[in-house]
Amino acid sequence: MKTLLDVCKFLKAAGTYYLATVDGDKPRVRPFGTAHIYNGKLYIQTGKKKAVSHQIAANPNVEICAMADGDWLRIEGELVEHAGVLLQKRHRYPVIVHKAAGSCQVLIKIKFY
Repeated sequence: MKTLLDVCKFLKAAGTYYLATVDGDKPRVRPFGTAHIYNGKLYIQTGKKKAVSHQIAANPNVEICAMADGDWLRIEGELVEHAGVLLQKRHRYPVIVHKAAGSCQVLIKIKFY
């Protein structure tokens, strides 16, 4: 993987990828399915009220892992909230927008493995 576009295409091909966060001193991993490139950054979506959003706010260091067609991808980075992007995607993902309640996370400081 060389670019964010490659990463985004891979995550979409995988269908489901796994996001790892930290809850205090415990690791937490959960499935995600959304990934978008906007203004040169990779975005994922989650609800503000969800535990994952609170974990990211407390410690923005995350890892994403995915597998597609026998290949795997692992990236690390920092996630920060960016609520404005979700409004621009509402026509494409109405169910996700409803569930996300206005929260979108942007992956910054990305490192590919």
